Amino acid sequence: MELRSVIFLLVLLLSVGTVSAQNAQISKKDAKIYKKVVDWYTNNNKEKAFKKAGKYLKKHPDFLKLKLYYAGMYYEENLHNEAYDVFDEITKEDPNYNKRIYFTMAYSAWKNGAFSLASVNAKKYLELEKENKPLIRRAEKIARDADFAPKAIKNPIPFDPVSIGEGINKVSSSEYLPTLRADGLELVFTKRIRGQEDFYVSEWVDGVWSEAEAIEELNSPQNEGAQSLSADGKTLVFTMCNRSNSYGSCDLFISRKKDDVWMKAENIGPDINTKHWESEPSLSADGNRLYFSSDRPGGKGNKDIWYSDFENGQWSLPVNFEHINTSDIEGSPFIHQDGLSLYFMSRGHPGMGEEDLFLVRKNGPNWGVVKNLGYPINTAASEGALMVNLEGDEAYYASDRKYLQGNAVVMDKTFPETDIYKFPLDKSIRPLAVSYVKAIIRDEKTKERIAAQLDIYQIEKNELMVSAMTEEDGFFLVPLISGDSYAINVSKTGYVFFSDHVDLNQETSIMEPRVLEIFLTPIEVEEVVVDEKEVVVEKVVILRNVFFETASADLLDISLIELNRLVAMMNENAQMKIRIQGHTDDVGNEEDNMKLSLARAESVFNYLTSQGIGSNRLSYIGLGEQAPIASNDTEEGRRQNRRTEFVVIEK
Repeated sequence: MELRSVIFLLVLLLSVGTVSAQNAQISKKDAKIYKKVVDWYTNNNKEKAFKKAGKYLKKHPDFLKLKLYYAGMYYEENLHNEAYDVFDEITKEDPNYNKRIYFTMAYSAWKNGAFSLASVNAKKYLELEKENKPLIRRAEKIARDADFAPKAIKNPIPFDPVSIGEGINKVSSSEYLPTLRADGLELVFTKRIRGQEDFYVSEWVDGVWSEAEAIEELNSPQNEGAQSLSADGKTLVFTMCNRSNSYGSCDLFISRKKDDVWMKAENIGPDINTKHWESEPSLSADGNRLYFSSDRPGGKGNKDIWYSDFENGQWSLPVNFEHINTSDIEGSPFIHQDGLSLYFMSRGHPGMGEEDLFLVRKNGPNWGVVKNLGYPINTAASEGALMVNLEGDEAYYASDRKYLQGNAVVMDKTFPETDIYKFPLDKSIRPLAVSYVKAIIRDEKTKERIAAQLDIYQIEKNELMVSAMTEEDGFFLVPLISGDSYAINVSKTGYVFFSDHVDLNQETSIMEPRVLEIFLTPIEVEEVVVDEKEVVVEKVVILRNVFFETASADLLDISLIELNRLVAMMNENAQMKIRIQGHTDDVGNEEDNMKLSLARAESVFNYLTSQGIGSNRLSYIGLGEQAPIASNDTEEGRRQNRRTEFVVIEK
C-alpha cells in the first residue's frame, strides 16, 4: 500500500482526473517558485523546499498546484498529519480539483490512526473512481479495515516486545526473519548491511544469545535470505535470486549440515520453482511439507501461499492454499511444530493497515477461520513475519517499532532498520504446546556415533509420525505434540533394537523434553544369572511399548508396533534365539504377581509364534516382583517395574 515516491505521487495525482480551471494558467512568478521548490526537494535540499513552499502559500493560498506538491512532500516524508491537513485545504477550496486526493487523504488518515476520516475519504474516492483497479482495491481495504481497527485497539491483547539482545541486533543494520532450532538453542536469521543480505547464526549460552556469526559456507556476494530451519537444525531451505541454476527470478534452495558444516546449496527443483517468484519457505516439523509464497499463475492474488509434500523422495506439485489466500498479498508462512497452527502475513484480510499477521488452525482435516493476531502486535506499519517457539508461549519477529508511536507512524525510512524482538504470546493465539526428543545414537561397545533407522508412533492412534534414517552422526531431534504418548524405536542391522516410551499426557511433562544418549548393542549372547536369593539380569532389552489390559495378560493393540519390530529383527537374524521375561510391581500378592508375569511373557511368546517365529527360537519366564529396576514407593517407579523384556541367548 505504500506510495513512497513524490514524483510517482504527483504523476498519479495530475495525470488523470478532473482538474478545475482555477489553476489551468499560472503566472510566470508562480511557475518560477514552483520550479525552485521542485528542484530543491528532488536535489535533497528538503528543508529549503519546505520553508519556501510554506512561506509562499501563506501569501498565495489559492496556488493549488504548489499546495499539491507541498502536501506531497509531507506525504513522502511520512508526515501524514501535515499531509492530510494540506490535502484537506485543497479539497475545501476546490472539491473537484482531483479525485485521487481523496485516496491520499484516506491513506494519511489511516497512518495517523484517524480511522473515521480514513473511512470517509476512502468511500469518497470509491464513489468517484471507476478505472484505477489497484487504487480501488487499496481504498476498499482502507474502508474495510476502518471497521476492524478501532475495535481491535479498544480490545488490545497483552504485548510486551523486548529486543533479543546485542549479540544479534546491531546499529546501522537490519536483522529479521528469525528461525529457531526446535530446542531453542540456535537461531538463524537474515542480516542486511548496506543492502547486502546474509545469514547469521547465534547460540543460546548462559541465558543470552551469543555474538552472531556469519554462515560463511552459504553467504555470497549476492543476497541470501528468507530461510526456514528444520526442527533438528540440520536443513535450511532459503531464497536466492538470479543465480545461474535458477528457474526464475527468485528460487528456493536447500542445504544440509554435515559435521557442523553447511553443504553447497542446491536448487530444490522445477516441481516447486518456476520462472516466477518463489520465496519465504517454512518447513513442517517432520520435514515432509513445505509452505512458501509465490506469484506464480493459478493463484488468487498478487502473491499467494502454496504448499508441497515430500513423497517418494521428491516434492509434489505445489497446491494453492486457497483457504487463506485473497485477491491481495499473502506471504511469510510459518507452520508451528504442532503441524496445526499456521501464522502468516496478509494484506487481504481485515487488519490494522499495511500487512498484518494472522493465524489459522487446523481442526481434523479442515482449516478453521483466519484470525488477526490483534493490536498492538499489528499496527499501521507493516508486520512481515513471525515465528513461535516450540512450547508455544513466546513469539519472535522483526519490526521497525522504534519508528512507531501508538498506532501512528511518526517516522519511517525507505529501508527502515529492523531488529528482532520476542514477546510472550497471548493464550488466545498460541499453538499447541510441543515438546521434543533429542538423542545421539552410539555403538554400545565402541561408543562411536552411528546412523540408524528412527521410527516414532503416536500410540493411541497407532500412527507413524516419523520414519527416517539419521545422519552418520547419529543425531536426531524430533518435536512431539504435548498431550499424546509416543513409542520410539531405533534399529540398525546387526544390533538389538532400542525402544522408549514418551508420555506427554500429563501437564507436568509438557515442558520436559526427553534428552537421550542411545546405545545400540551388537547382537550377541547375553546371560541371565540366577541364584537362590536373587535374579541378576545382564544387558536385557526392555520392550517399553508392550502394554497389557490392567491386571491381565491380554495384549493391547498398541503393543503390536513394538512386537512387530522384534519380529523383523528376528527375521533379519535367522539363528537368533531369545528369552522373554515378564515382571510386575510389588502391589498385591507375590504369588499372583509371579503368575501374571509368566502369563504376560507367554502372551508375547504366542504373538511371536503367530507371526512365524519358530517356538524353538523362543522361551519365556515370569519373574514377578523379584527384579525391580526402580522404587515401588512411587507410581512412576511401579510403572517402570511393570515391564516385559528379552535377552539374546543365541546368535
